[in-house]
Amino acid sequence: MLGSYVYATSAVLASFLLGLAIGSLVLARRVAAIADHAAFLGWAQLRIAFYALFSIVLATRLPGVYLFLYDISKQHFLFFQILQLTAVIAFTIIPTTLLGLSFPLICAMALKKGLPTGTTLGRLYGLNSAGTVLGSLLTGFVLIPQIGSQAALTLGVFGNGILGIILLAKQKTPARKLAWVGGVILLFWLLVPPWDQRALAVGPYAYAYMVAGEKLQKVTFVEELSRRVRKDPDQAGQKQTATAPQGRKRKSRGRGKEGKVTIGLASRSENFKVIYYKEGLTSNIAVTEDEKGVMIMTVNGKGDASNQFLDMSTQLLLGHLPLLHNPEARKVLVVGLGSGVTLGAIERYPVTDIHCVELEPAVFQGARLFDKYHHSALSDPRVRITYEDARTVLTRSRDQVDVIVSEPSNLWMGGVSNLFSQEHFLTCRKRLGPAGILCQWVHLYQIAPEDFRVILATVRSVFPHLSIWVHNNSDALILASLRPQQLSEPSRFPEAARELTALGLPNREILMAHRMATEIRMEKYLERARVHTDNNPILEFSAPRSLFADRSQEILDTLRRLSAIPLN
Repeated sequence: MLGSYVYATSAVLASFLLGLAIGSLVLARRVAAIADHAAFLGWAQLRIAFYALFSIVLATRLPGVYLFLYDISKQHFLFFQILQLTAVIAFTIIPTTLLGLSFPLICAMALKKGLPTGTTLGRLYGLNSAGTVLGSLLTGFVLIPQIGSQAALTLGVFGNGILGIILLAKQKTPARKLAWVGGVILLFWLLVPPWDQRALAVGPYAYAYMVAGEKLQKVTFVEELSRRVRKDPDQAGQKQTATAPQGRKRKSRGRGKEGKVTIGLASRSENFKVIYYKEGLTSNIAVTEDEKGVMIMTVNGKGDASNQFLDMSTQLLLGHLPLLHNPEARKVLVVGLGSGVTLGAIERYPVTDIHCVELEPAVFQGARLFDKYHHSALSDPRVRITYEDARTVLTRSRDQVDVIVSEPSNLWMGGVSNLFSQEHFLTCRKRLGPAGILCQWVHLYQIAPEDFRVILATVRSVFPHLSIWVHNNSDALILASLRPQQLSEPSRFPEAARELTALGLPNREILMAHRMATEIRMEKYLERARVHTDNNPILEFSAPRSLFADRSQEILDTLRRLSAIPLN
């Protein structure tokens, strides 16, 4: 809901630590006044269970809260971060405070029995640390991938509730009171509906600027966004129009995955459905489809692939451009599976080995739904898929490849900037053969011109030859190589030529018209530009600041000016 960028993660972590600290502080001052520690702990566990259930109910309402805060902030980044932190604290402060007082209360109970202080506290701290590690592993690697976040949270609710009831029962709390508390929690749980998959598939953090200033009390976020996409696919410019969530449907009891969605303060029925949803090890993957057959794959609520023209052109060119620059290529490595359309484009060439590296295994089944768009590329015997971090695979491998195609998620997504660092590009250079080509995708929307300049400077610091290609004014493809670049005629590869003709790019001359700048023309532009490194991850912190604005036109204007600079 908040996004996976560094500031949102920091806000959640800070709010939890604040609650734990407040709980410990409160207990330290009141522990002597507590007559029955076990009963106090029991009631604390029951309250945690109740507030956790309450949070489950509110979870799918958070997009509306996000948009409300976004509207108040007037797109001021720092002010919005303060509002977001405040909202997260308000949402978590009670249960985290109760969690914070639980452990010191257990320590006080143990010491009250006269047990050795050092040994007792050491064992309790050890058990607490082991439980924390085991709980994280069990939840992240087993429960969420197997049963989903809502069911995993519900199990936690029952754990806290049962623990509370046991503690109170041992203190001879009246059976009627225990039955009343247990009954309230059980009734509340029975009334909790399944989470709305449409709401979970929407990333308000990624698309809020598209509905900024609207009267959000009269229209939901999903509906307004989908209305804009259907009405004018170029209005929000760029890739969002091709990948923006266009109508996730509520998974309601007895109605499958279609129905009414409520996000914000109003609701309306729409003909959209979630045809695939999976909470994976690292991301939530969803594929949605509307009545016109528009399919969109979202990763953590942000559109990463679709069958709309703008996305299809980018996905196809990612495969075609580097292969046309290295027509003798036989081994290709692709970073990111997505819809699989890029793999399909690469398969139009006489390559012998296509190694795709994808971080999230849940993407594979989502990509299967795009089979007719990538010609069942996943079934091609030349394709092998590794589910692993791309940098790990590239660092560990000693194999040489002819082409590397890299299309990670957007730069402001947490951790993605690792795939734009100087060290990563150096590893790519080592894996490429002498005639090798790196094709790096970069979004032109929701990115500052200075950040785009940093990316170019970082690539240029590793590869001596560089060119930039823009086809749909929303995405840039950076081609980097060790040798001067030469584009081949598409007609050499009939299947590839047919796909490019469908994109309006039938020959070499028309393709060349989309090359915006070469390394010679960028020399002055990149003077004194900073370089993104692992030790100085500039983009990890600067990229999220561009979430609230579309400055693609500024970048395009700069590239056009670079194209007009004389070569002498």
